[in-house]
Amino acid sequence: MSVIGCHSSPTFAFAPSEAYDKNLIYRTGRCPARYYMGLLSERVVQQKWNIDAMVTHRFQPSDCKRAYDIFANQKQGCIKSVFEFT
Repeated sequence: MSVIGCHSSPTFAFAPSEAYDKNLIYRTGRCPARYYMGLLSERVVQQKWNIDAMVTHRFQPSDCKRAYDIFANQKQGCIKSVFEFT
């Protein structure tokens, strides 16, 4: 089982005893995002990776409140949004 993002539901869909009975292994933890941000940003800027397929929405920094609302509430089919500094 893998979940990308932050699990924010107050309960899990299964109890630890159910996972134990099925011999499942699950792990939780935080991604060291701050560590990877510099490495990943550099590669994107150098165009070593094309992220266009993942980006569904682009916003100007002046539109940050609306951008946050759309991303956080998954409106308009938003998967990943970016700020464009032009």
